[in-house]
Amino acid sequence: MEAAQFDASRGVVDGPRACRGHELPMVLDLGNLVMRVDAGRPPTYGRDWPHVYSPANLANVRVLFRGGELASSIAIFPTTVRTGAAELRVGGINGVVTRPDLRKQGAAGLVLRDCHRKVREDGCDLALLSTVIVDWYRRFGWELGALQRTFALDRNTIRYLPTLPDLEVAVAGVADLDALGVLHEREPLGARRAADPWPILLGRPRVKAYVARRLGEVVAYTVLSGDAVIETGGPGDLAAALVAELYRRHDDPDVSTSTYERGRPPRVPTLRLQVHAPPLDDGLGAFLQRLGVPAQLDYLGMIRVVNARQLLGKLAPRVVVERDDEDEVTLRDGQEWLSLSRRDLVKLCFGPERITPFASDVLPAPFYQFPMDRV
Repeated sequence: MEAAQFDASRGVVDGPRACRGHELPMVLDLGNLVMRVDAGRPPTYGRDWPHVYSPANLANVRVLFRGGELASSIAIFPTTVRTGAAELRVGGINGVVTRPDLRKQGAAGLVLRDCHRKVREDGCDLALLSTVIVDWYRRFGWELGALQRTFALDRNTIRYLPTLPDLEVAVAGVADLDALGVLHEREPLGARRAADPWPILLGRPRVKAYVARRLGEVVAYTVLSGDAVIETGGPGDLAAALVAELYRRHDDPDVSTSTYERGRPPRVPTLRLQVHAPPLDDGLGAFLQRLGVPAQLDYLGMIRVVNARQLLGKLAPRVVVERDDEDEVTLRDGQEWLSLSRRDLVKLCFGPERITPFASDVLPAPFYQFPMDRV
């Protein structure tokens, strides 16, 4: 349907295909226009995603041209994610953009289907993206799934976090990156990271990492993006002490908490620090949960299962995939059968909704990516 909608009579259609080196500036210009400038934000798209829009990842930047003009583009960034005993190959989807004058003609749908094909050919189990227009993606077999916890710390709740005088807190330097990598690899859930991406990920706008050292050894770290903790590593009590110290450094206790002014909207005078964490009994999130700090639960993102047989072979090996079509998947667990849509397959595999008792002793499975690795 998308191909028929995208009218080739208005110019030669080229793609979807991999981006060529000389076309990358056009992709970034379009990304900045749609995702930044039109939203009233600075044109920082290339700086925000340098690892995605790099020469090394050109094969995963998918483009569609018409009449020599870039009509639509979508980028893929693959990662390997630890989830329990299994490792899943995840194709992160970034920058689904279409030239404003070519919208509603099927261009983005063509490129998105090309991305589905590409991530499957490259051995991915699933694809992941973040969006506010969920219904558009549902047309292509995507569904909201998995969970993320978000805590909010303010001047009151920060008092309940530990203070550990023997910890030295500092901005992470180049010499600390190996230690950060070791701590990150110890987390039960999350994307595997080689050494090379660390400086790139931490060099993005508004992102800064801090470490807690004990007797010269890095024992915990946290990554801030603006007023949000987007990643931590290390034991929960040490990460909590690090976050508490950073809060105190960023907050100004001399700012009045009474800010009401007639004729002006109310404003928040004190620092309100968000903490994003996986829904596990481990790490900083579990520490805050045990303290009783309220958490907001939300979906991790939109997921599309791109290879049901491969995915379930890792998550639930006893489950046999009898059919894996675009619109329907049929599963067998012993003598029990289940047919469901690709969207409901997301819920079966990752929840959080438990839509059926089918294989409920092994599904849904835990799955999480820290915001640092999401694209």
